[in-house]
Amino acid sequence: MRSLLGRASCAFLSCVLLMPLAFSLWAADAWQSKPYTEWSDKDVARVVNNSPWAREVRVIPTKPPMSPAGGTSRRQSASEASRDAPMSADTGMRGAPDMSDPASRLERASGTDPMSEMSQTISLIVRWQTALPMRQAQVRLKYGAEGGSSEQAKQFLAQEQNVYVIGVFGLPAVQAGEEQIKREALAQTTLSSKGKPAIRPIRADLNFVAGSVAGNRLMDVYFTFPKTSPFTAADKDVELSTRVDSTPVRCVFHLKDMMFGGDLAL
Repeated sequence: MRSLLGRASCAFLSCVLLMPLAFSLWAADAWQSKPYTEWSDKDVARVVNNSPWAREVRVIPTKPPMSPAGGTSRRQSASEASRDAPMSADTGMRGAPDMSDPASRLERASGTDPMSEMSQTISLIVRWQTALPMRQAQVRLKYGAEGGSSEQAKQFLAQEQNVYVIGVFGLPAVQAGEEQIKREALAQTTLSSKGKPAIRPIRADLNFVAGSVAGNRLMDVYFTFPKTSPFTAADKDVELSTRVDSTPVRCVFHLKDMMFGGDLAL
């Protein structure tokens, strides 16, 4: 009996001791512990690179990426390419601040791994662009602490998001024309959750950026999905599946982690 009581007491004590640790880990997430106007550069970098709305995905192209001169390159830096270019009106992101330069600065500092010379594995960032925390990070980068008082920022954050926009950042650029890239990518892209029909994108937008090695170009692709059957927390996981030229990409978002202010932030 004493042994049983002793084990029970130890188990209870362990739970009590672990509670502050669990709370401290939760509180470490800036998007939960403080308003976006108080986020530091490090906080913003975490939101846009390593958060429930921004996932790092490692992929292996089925053929080596091409350099502008037509040769192959064994290294491309995904961190140099992950930029938030302004979206067009059709994506539901009208008036989005141009985040290209600040985002690039933060991502270079975050140290995202480039392509491995041995395996040719590429590190990409997949972001749920329309999620409120992601848009708050954009405002924080654009306006700094003044974002809370900027009328333009307020209007941007208040916009109703009638679509889902998901960006894939750091893809190797290809030799095909933009329209061909868009057409093929649209045909091979879905957004799905278990028990629901897959959603296909209605639009793809491209943004080409300079690479870090020998002038190679990288490419960001923004996919716009209709909210024909909106996702809910009950869907648990949502998977983006796409293929852009020679690069297959699969990324799973965990909806339970994407709650923000009591609501699902998509």
